[in-house]
Amino acid sequence: MLSFGYRSEPGRFDELVDELGRVRPHWEALLANWDDLGQPEIARRQTVAERLLVAAGASYTNAADGGHGTPISATGQGTWRLDPIPYVLTSQDWVHVEAGLRQRAQLLDLVLADLYGPRTLLLDGTIPIGAALSAQAYLFEAIGVEILGPRLVTYAADLVRDAQGQFLVVRDHTDVPVAAGYAHLNRSVVTRLFPDALKSLTIQPLDPWFVDLRRSFESLAPRASMSPRTIVLAPAPTDADYVEASYLSTLLGYHLAQSDDLAVRSGRVWLRALEGLEGVDVIFRRISDNGVDSLQAPGRARQTGVPGLIQAVREQHVSVANSIGSGVANGVWMQPFLGQICERLLGDPLLLPAIETLWCGDPEHLGAVQADIGSFVIHDTDPRAPRAAVFGSELSDVDQARWRARISAAPNRYVAQRKIRFASTPVVSNGSVHLGMATIRMQAVNVDNTWVVLPGGHGRQVLPDRPVIDAFDTNADNTLGKDVWVMGGVNQQLVFTHAPSEASVSVTQLPQVDLSGSLPTRAAEALFWLGRNAEHAEMAARFTRSVIGRAEQQPGLVDTAWGDLARAGLAALTGGDNNPFESVTVAISGALGIRSGSVYDAISNLTATANTVREFLSQGTWRLVNALEREKISFSATLLDIDTFETADALDRVEINLLALSGLSLESVVRGPSWRFLDLGRRFERALTTLGLLEATLGSPPPFEVVQDVYALVLAGCESLVAYRRKFRSDVRIEALGEFLVNEPSNPRSIRFQLDRIAEHLASLPWPQGAPSLSALLDQASLGITADLENSTIADRVLAIRGPLLQMVDELLVTWFTHPPHRHV
Repeated sequence: MLSFGYRSEPGRFDELVDELGRVRPHWEALLANWDDLGQPEIARRQTVAERLLVAAGASYTNAADGGHGTPISATGQGTWRLDPIPYVLTSQDWVHVEAGLRQRAQLLDLVLADLYGPRTLLLDGTIPIGAALSAQAYLFEAIGVEILGPRLVTYAADLVRDAQGQFLVVRDHTDVPVAAGYAHLNRSVVTRLFPDALKSLTIQPLDPWFVDLRRSFESLAPRASMSPRTIVLAPAPTDADYVEASYLSTLLGYHLAQSDDLAVRSGRVWLRALEGLEGVDVIFRRISDNGVDSLQAPGRARQTGVPGLIQAVREQHVSVANSIGSGVANGVWMQPFLGQICERLLGDPLLLPAIETLWCGDPEHLGAVQADIGSFVIHDTDPRAPRAAVFGSELSDVDQARWRARISAAPNRYVAQRKIRFASTPVVSNGSVHLGMATIRMQAVNVDNTWVVLPGGHGRQVLPDRPVIDAFDTNADNTLGKDVWVMGGVNQQLVFTHAPSEASVSVTQLPQVDLSGSLPTRAAEALFWLGRNAEHAEMAARFTRSVIGRAEQQPGLVDTAWGDLARAGLAALTGGDNNPFESVTVAISGALGIRSGSVYDAISNLTATANTVREFLSQGTWRLVNALEREKISFSATLLDIDTFETADALDRVEINLLALSGLSLESVVRGPSWRFLDLGRRFERALTTLGLLEATLGSPPPFEVVQDVYALVLAGCESLVAYRRKFRSDVRIEALGEFLVNEPSNPRSIRFQLDRIAEHLASLPWPQGAPSLSALLDQASLGITADLENSTIADRVLAIRGPLLQMVDELLVTWFTHPPHRHV
C-alpha cells in the first residue's frame, strides 16, 4: 500500500505505519495481499462490496414518498457503501478496549438501576438534577418498575483513537444500540472480497457473540417456559434503523414485529398472528424507549407505541431489552459525571475515558466553554427540539456570541466536547487509497451478569476537517462504513477472549419448536400484496413488450383496429381504462410512466412491500428485487424519447427478473402460511389481470383483417402463444383461445389453474370460523369458467368470474388483515 503513495502525517498516530514510516507488524500480511492486487483492483472490489450489500438487502425503498421510493441505506441517506479496507485492532489493543467497554457497560447498568430505584446519585448530587431534567431522557413512568434481569442487556460505544494513539469514547448507547447487525453484514462482505488474505490471518469471529445474544434473551423470559418466545420490535420500514432490525431478526431467527402487531391483554403481550394471539415473553426492542408505550407516556410516545407495555413489564409478564427507560444514559449528557460515578460505584477509575466533556450547568465548566468556545463541539441535550451540534471553531464571531448567549440563558441543556485531533488510518474513497480517519462502534451483551464484547464492530470514515459530532451522523452520506477486525500480532497465537466453543458447551439446548405456522398478520398482508404487485408488474411488462415487438415487426398495424385494441389492453393492465390513450406510443409511455397501475408503479410497490417483509426473503430474492429497481429507473429514463430499443431491452430484463422471482417463490420457499399468502396474491392478480385483458381486447369480436394479430398479441401477453400453437397447430380460433386461457387445467396461465391453486391455499389456511362464504364464491367463479363459449361471449364469462373473485379478495382482506382473530394461548 505504500506503493500507492500512502504517507502518515508527522505528529499523528497512524494505524498502518509507525512514526518512522515502517509498516506495523499486524498489517504486513494484509499489505502484501493488497500490493499484489493493486489500487485499481481494490477500487473494483469496493464496487463489488456495494453490490453485495445491496444483494443482502442493505438498502431499502423509502415508501413515505407516495410509493415512488428511492433506495436509501442503513443510515437513511443513499446506498450503503463499504470501505474494503478494515479497521484493525491488535490483540493488545483489544485487551484494553474490551476491558474498558465491559467496565462502562457494568457501570451504566448500575446507574440505570439507581436512577429507576433509590436514586441516590441524584439525591446526593453526583448526577446534577438539572442535567438529568434538561436531557429529558428520564422516563418517570418507569421509576420503581421492578424488572426481571438487568436493565442494560446490550450496550454500544463510539470510539476514536486520538493523535497520540489513545482510545477515547465519543458517546455511549444504552437505549437502542445499533450496528451489531451492520458489523455482521460487513464481515460477510469483506470475507468475500479478500478470501486469500483472510486465510493467512487469525481474526476473531463474530458469530459466537450472536449466540450469546440469544442466550441473553432466553434468560430474560418471565415464565418457566421450555421455549420462551422472543420477538424483535422494529421501527417503521421508512426508519433508517429498520434495515438492521430486519437483518437481526433473520440472523437470530425471531419474528420481526411492529407496534401494531402487538397487543396487551390481561397484563400480557401478544403477537397478532394468523391463528390468533400468540404470547410474547421477551421483546428485543429497536425503537426508542420514549416511544414504546403511548398509553403510559402520551406526551412523548409516538403513534407506533404499544399501549400498556409498561404495565405488562411492571407485572413481570414480559421482559424488554433494553429495559424501558434505559435511554436516560444514552448520548453525551452524562459523560461529564461518569468518572466520579465510576469511582463511587466501582471503586476504580474509568479504564476507557471519554473525550473531555463539560456540562455547562456547572459554573466552572461554563466559564471554560465561554472563554474558549472555539475549542469545543457544542451539543444541545434537549431531545424534543435540539439545535444541531456545532463546531465552535467554524462559527463566525457573531455566531459565537449568539451561542454564548444561548448557553448562558439555559446552561443546563448544553454539553461541550473538546475538539481533538484523530489518529489516521488507510481508507478507500473515490477509487483511491489514502490517509483518512475513522470511528468505530463496539457492542457488548450481558450474559448471566457477564459482559461479552463483540470482537469487531462497525466502523465509519469521518471527514478530516470535521472529524466528529456523532460517529454515526445520518446526514454524513459521503462517508463509508468499515469492517473492524480483532487480530493477533506477528508470530504469536491469538488468545481468544471469547472462544467459539464456549456457547455450545455451556448452554442447555432448548427443545426445537416448529414455528413455521406462526405468521404475524401484518407480514401475511404484506406477502399477499408482494405477490399481487409482482404478478401485476410481470403481466404489464410482458404485454407492453409484446405491443412494442409487434409494432416494430408490422408498423402498419399501429394505425388499424389492432392499434386500438393494443391501447385498450395497455389501459386495462396499467390503470388507464378511464382515460384512453391517444396513440400506441402514448399508451406505451403511460404503461411505463410514473402513474398508478403502470409497470413503474408496480415495481415501486413491489420493492416497498418487499422491504417490510425482508426477513422472509432470501439473498437471491433481494438480488432480483434490487435488479428490478435498477431496471425501473433504466426504462423510465427513456420515456421522454420513447427509445423503443432501450425500452424493449429494459423490459426484457424486467420480465426475466420477474420470472426468476416467481421461480424462486415456487422452488425455494417452504410451503408454510407465508408462502401461501404470497402465492395467493399472485394467483388472484393473475386471474384478475387476465380477465381484464380479455375483456378489453376480446370483449367484442375484433375486425376480421386483424383478428389473428389481436389473438396472437393476447396469447403472447398471457405467456401462452407458444403453448397454444404447439397444441392446435392452426390459426387461432376464439373458442379455443377462450378455453385455453380460461378453462384449460394444464395451462398455468389459465383462470382455471389459478382457481385450483386458490382452492388449495384456502383449504390449508387456519380459518378461525371456516370459510363457507369463500367456498360459495369459488363455486360461483367456477360456474363462470365452465360456461359454454358458443352460447356466451368472452365479456359474459369475464363478468361471471370477476365478481366472485373480487368478493373473495375483499373477504380475505377483512378476515385476516382488518380484524385479526383472537385466540387465548
